[in-house]
Amino acid sequence: MRRYTESYYHLISHFVTASPQGEAFRKRHLNHTVFIVTMSKNADIGKSEFAGDQVRKQIANIMTISRFFCSIGLLCCPVFSFGFYAMYLFCGFSDAMDGTIARKTKSISEFGARLDTAADIVFVAVCFVKILPLIHLPVWLWVWIFMIASIKIGNILWGFIRCKRFISMHTLLNKATGCILFLFPFTLGFLEPMYSSVMVCSLATVSAIHEAHYIRMGRFIFNK
Repeated sequence: MRRYTESYYHLISHFVTASPQGEAFRKRHLNHTVFIVTMSKNADIGKSEFAGDQVRKQIANIMTISRFFCSIGLLCCPVFSFGFYAMYLFCGFSDAMDGTIARKTKSISEFGARLDTAADIVFVAVCFVKILPLIHLPVWLWVWIFMIASIKIGNILWGFIRCKRFISMHTLLNKATGCILFLFPFTLGFLEPMYSSVMVCSLATVSAIHEAHYIRMGRFIFNK
């Protein structure tokens, strides 16, 4: 549009130089032409700013989606190799940053929270498949882990019954549990797995019960 208005301005300029009433015509139409050019420039700027704002609002979700791919990539890496740790650290970094970016860009949404929860589930499931076969835990600890998983699944079903949809809870205790669980592989080199597992399970138990209390009270936290 700007190209056509500039061409129109040059045509008008050529016309007024050959017209007896050129000066009056020029004064009458010059402001109108400048106004059209200015409006077209502002429209172009507005479109570019809108597109940039839309891209910024998707950065958090892009980081969350990248965690899906890196989690799948962990399946192809030998456990505790350089590639494994690199992808593992990136997954942890994306989990820590996507919520912060969502708040900074004002793009917090229920969809983003659910996407984040799904990515966390895939990441944790892959880590269990890769790491748990390499460590030996007593039977009572496996029973404890099963009980925690049962409470978490019960919370999901209870929330679905109450809200008629799947909910994702991002409480501080859930985030703390995720942080401790993320650090678990790094402790295997200097700490007996049973002791670190007890610490993780203790916090996870409190977190799961606290989550159930929030659901009972109807306090659903969807933010990342």
